Amino acid sequence: VYYLKRMCRKHILDYGPTSLIPRRKLPFTAEIIEQLVTSPEQAYGRWTLKWCSREGRALRAFILLSAATGMRKAELTVDAASVFDNTCASRAQVMWCLRGRVYTDPPPELLANPRDGDYVIVIPPLSKADQTGEVWGANPIYIPYLADEVLCAFSALAAVELEDPVPAPQRARTPLISPSGEQPFKAEWLDRVLPRLLTPVVGAAQVGEYSWHSMRIYKACALLAAGASVPTIQAMCRWQTEESLAIYARLNPGAYSYWLQRSLRAN
Repeated sequence: VYYLKRMCRKHILDYGPTSLIPRRKLPFTAEIIEQLVTSPEQAYGRWTLKWCSREGRALRAFILLSAATGMRKAELTVDAASVFDNTCASRAQVMWCLRGRVYTDPPPELLANPRDGDYVIVIPPLSKADQTGEVWGANPIYIPYLADEVLCAFSALAAVELEDPVPAPQRARTPLISPSGEQPFKAEWLDRVLPRLLTPVVGAAQVGEYSWHSMRIYKACALLAAGASVPTIQAMCRWQTEESLAIYARLNPGAYSYWLQRSLRAN
């Protein structure tokens, strides 16, 4: 331990006190996410965005579901070498509470005309923190219908259900979020698309400061700024330890300034 401390001390003397600080991605903000899901339909390099397409609906659902729940990219996607199987999130993990009744195969007439009090129930997918589903699988996520809210994940998921319906017997064999109806998004494809959509929003110089994990950091920071307790944030973001929460739930400048000013006059 002593030798390791000496090495760290020498590294700081050689490269400065900021050289060992972890470099983490910045959190998204509600404004950034809103601009992402309202990006103009046009060509972004070799790829053209069309929100009215199956791919476009799936992309909006991926963005807004991630923003609402803080899901990791890997919970909703597969890598280039993988395909959809029983370890992936499927349509069977979504149920709809409409007019006080829960449906696994929602009636289109009710889903197309949601009301206050309606919500979608999502069973958390398997994740690196819960590889068998035994930790969070019994703790559903509830996403309410919010009229006139651009960031409403309920509406994005409802659009997928209405435009790309899947019969009940096939829901377990269909990805929860899919640009084709057969396979989930490839993680690498989403990683290529994000900088293209993000550049007009934050500028080319800042694009590298963000990744899809910025969505998860946003969720933790937003809950913290909204006044949620530590146990609530930990439960909603599905962390098993408070150490993870301490890393990601950062105070924003406004909240930091607010508490700093209050502390100056505290007795």
